[in-house]
Amino acid sequence: RGEEMKKTEERIWTKEQKLEIVHKHLEEHISVKKLGEEYGINHGMVSRWTKEYLKGGDVAFDQIDKAPMVQNYFE
Repeated sequence: RGEEMKKTEERIWTKEQKLEIVHKHLEEHISVKKLGEEYGINHGMVSRWTKEYLKGGDVAFDQIDKAPMVQNYFE
């Protein structure tokens, strides 16, 4: 093709930011599409965060180390 796909940096959202966005959706009844546009995020992510929040509350966004454990083979 000759075209290179641009890799975008993945933004890391804090617990507080996620809660702010979810609360705007739930309490102020702002659509996920509108919030996505406002915050520059895919509206599907807002929907996912909302579902996670409704299922687990504030703790749904507590930081979890998702990095895989890697054994050092060069010891």
